[in-house]
Amino acid sequence: MEFETDYTLTILDEAQDMYGHYIDGDENGNSGGNFVLHFRTGPADMIAPDIVSVLPPNVAQDVEILPIINIQFDELLNTEIDLSPYLFLERFQDHSEVPGEFAYYPVYGRSSICYFPDENLYPNEVYVTRLFSGLMDQFNNMIEINHSFSFQTGNMDIAITEIDDLEGNMDDYWWAPQSSGSTTGIITDSTWMQPDTQIVNLLYGSNHSMEIGYGWNLSDNEWLVRVYLSGGAPRDVTFNDSKTMQAYVFGDGSGNGFRFCVDDNLPTTSSSNHEVSPWYPIDWIGWKLISWDMDVDGTGDWIGDGTLNGTMRFDSFQLTYTEGQSQFGRIYIDDFCIVDNVFLAVESQDLPSEINLGNNFPNPFNMSTEIFFSLGKQRPIQLSVYDILGNKIIDLANDTHQPGEHRVHWNGTNHYGSPVSSGVYIYSLISNNYKKSGRMILLK
Repeated sequence: MEFETDYTLTILDEAQDMYGHYIDGDENGNSGGNFVLHFRTGPADMIAPDIVSVLPPNVAQDVEILPIINIQFDELLNTEIDLSPYLFLERFQDHSEVPGEFAYYPVYGRSSICYFPDENLYPNEVYVTRLFSGLMDQFNNMIEINHSFSFQTGNMDIAITEIDDLEGNMDDYWWAPQSSGSTTGIITDSTWMQPDTQIVNLLYGSNHSMEIGYGWNLSDNEWLVRVYLSGGAPRDVTFNDSKTMQAYVFGDGSGNGFRFCVDDNLPTTSSSNHEVSPWYPIDWIGWKLISWDMDVDGTGDWIGDGTLNGTMRFDSFQLTYTEGQSQFGRIYIDDFCIVDNVFLAVESQDLPSEINLGNNFPNPFNMSTEIFFSLGKQRPIQLSVYDILGNKIIDLANDTHQPGEHRVHWNGTNHYGSPVSSGVYIYSLISNNYKKSGRMILLK
């Protein structure tokens, strides 16, 4: 049947049941009469947009202090309304709004809302991504409840060494996939590399990105797209395996693979010196930071020996087909670099002058949560959890603590080690004449 179309169903009065009785189709109390039903079919979609993924993930910890917020939906949104007021990034400590830039991206029948903060977030703090009700799909099915997703930043910043910001002149030193002898298993007319000005990383004010389109020949047995860096200043950037390689990748949700490739053992050059990162399944849409921590994450399998040795430089971006996933697609890459992590130490003058009890995170929580407090000097501390009736559940701390920031873990058990039920609980901090409490919700 067609969508949004009127239909009539008629059962003629000749119809009989299994015993030969005629129907009373017109419901007048006597046998006979046609039964007539008029109805109208609904639209193609009658379900509100579903959130399929959020970046940073809900209750994630040690998140970079300049993250891209990415909420991904299972369908396209109605862009006849202004979408930007429906997303709010909140600093949880004072409930203030984090200013930034908003972007909406349709991606192969799905969609992504990305938010790019204007400045670094505070380290070691909780932030909440709030999505308000009222967003609609193209058939005006509305999201009717508010959603919130919390994350906590880490205590690290990064020192960036740019390889290529991909702002221009890509054709001068980045090869098209077909120019590499390693590229195989592609449909040539559906595979390319070119600059793009529409989908760019707004976190750093980009004007261009690298677009890689691909089409896989499914009759082949091997598939690889290699976008080779042949020269220019980006090829002169050298590093070792103590670094982390990063690129912002706009995913198409294809489920295919993406990875980095480097040359090691410089100045010796040989194809056997090609080493690759593990494959990253492209299971997201919109922008995501992809990081290869080389001395932690190790390598994938290709031509090299699987060990990162000596001085290195970048070789190529690579894509591959994953069986059963999308045959065609395109991704975008921007702001490609290597980074060093920089620990954001707490200066002595930044220590709190008094005692302060912070919020727990996450809240509400399912399995466990952490309670935060800070001290300006050495103090005796008693931190306890009570139920809503005032019955003590457990003492989490009952000793002397040094000045600085502290976090205490609670896994939802009482002092016997038994799990407690879902509900509202009170955590209370006592130190000399100081007493303060907070409320948290355990959900199971």
